[in-house]
Parts: sequence; structure tokens; C-alpha cells
Amino acid sequence: MSYYKNISLIVNGDSKACYAYLKVVTAATDLPSGSKLLLYVYSKDANRSLSGYPTPNPVSGTYLASLDLTTTSQTGPITISAGSAVELDLYVYIPEGYQLPASVTAQLLLVYSPSSETPP
Repeated sequence: MSYYKNISLIVNGDSKACYAYLKVVTAATDLPSGSKLLLYVYSKDANRSLSGYPTPNPVSGTYLASLDLTTTSQTGPITISAGSAVELDLYVYIPEGYQLPASVTAQLLLVYSPSSETPP
């Protein structure tokens, strides 16, 4: 299990709130059975909890969204206030006894808008 805190930020440098969606366009494949690859979205400087091994169970109310990178899916709208940011964390779990893949790729899209419309 590996947990990577704050691998990226999404910053709203505008003077108005924006609504962001994260969408998995190409899911991660070629992972051993039982593997997990999850992206968590937190408010800036939020506390984290990793209870609930092997899948982290964040403290209710501290994360804004989670996204399974092994399936094509998307988050609901994530509201980012004017001048604020959200942090992205990555959780990777590969069961013991399996060889680590040479590389794993997932393609994400960040869709943002001044309104909470659902992206295509």
C-alpha cells in the first residue's frame, strides 16, 4: 500500500467560484486482481485518515470526492471557491505476492465551469 498526499493542486485563480469535474477517460488496466488505484480530492489543508485497511476510509466530511482510476467514471461537481484550491491524493494497493507492473497509465480530464452543468 502506498498513499501519496497532495500530488497535485487544482487552483481557482478567478474572483468567482468554479465547479470542477474529474473524469477517467482511459482506465488503468493490467493491475493484478484485487488492486486499488483511487484518487481522493480534499479541501486545501484538510486532515487525512487512513483507517480501514486495505482501502482507506477518510474521515467523513473531510474529502470532497473519490475516484476509482480502474474504471471509466467521474466525480460530481466539486465547488472551488474564488482564490481557493483543492488537493489530490493517490492511493495505490497491490496485493502481496503479485509482481508490480512496469507502468500503469490512466487518463483523466479536468472539466471546469462557472456553472454546475454536467460535462459531456
